Amino acid sequence: MASVEELKRVAKRFAVDAWNGDVAIFDEVCSPDYHLGDLTLADLKQAILAYRQSVPDLKATLGDMIAEGDTVAYRWTMSGTHGGTGKPVSATGITILHFRDGKVFRDEFESSSKSFEEQVS
Repeated sequence: MASVEELKRVAKRFAVDAWNGDVAIFDEVCSPDYHLGDLTLADLKQAILAYRQSVPDLKATLGDMIAEGDTVAYRWTMSGTHGGTGKPVSATGITILHFRDGKVFRDEFESSSKSFEEQVS
């Protein structure tokens, strides 16, 4: 079993590196059966790349992070400028990652932020 500190390092790579554009990192830190609701790992990669096309300067940062057992929870912020409108966009939320054998296999998140689409219309 991976240590709590190792799981936190993996969670940071999952959240920051991937959302800042390095979606290939998912192949290293996620289990092949990863899912976020109905989304597969391939779906998540595609969604991130689509967001980054619309918001090329998208920046993800982490706030507080708590880990216990095989679970890591963290607060995140994303912000950037919509490429088509020039309007600023941002979102905040909380994610809970569930690990198995040191890899993320399930992802849950909550955000009450307006969607990027709502922010640019």
